[in-house]
Amino acid sequence: GHASGAGTMPFMLPETNPDAKLFEGEYQERFDKILTRYPDKQAALLPTLALTQELRGYVSAASMDRVAELLGLSPAYVRGVTTFYTMYNK
Repeated sequence: GHASGAGTMPFMLPETNPDAKLFEGEYQERFDKILTRYPDKQAALLPTLALTQELRGYVSAASMDRVAELLGLSPAYVRGVTTFYTMYNK
């Protein structure tokens, strides 16, 4: 059988692709929905980081910088938020 809760740890799923572009296709659509739901870019940051981790399996420094660029936030701010929240794998 499957371990319960296995789906709650996307970084362990084999289909995560660390070489994927940040957002394409379905992930771009989901990012667009985040921006619609959270017009304030700071409010959109946590859902965007969660989407990044789901896609890549972790949130790298390069991904943090790209998220900062996409949301118009400073890289230092994004890195600070990411390191504060321990649910993101770095």
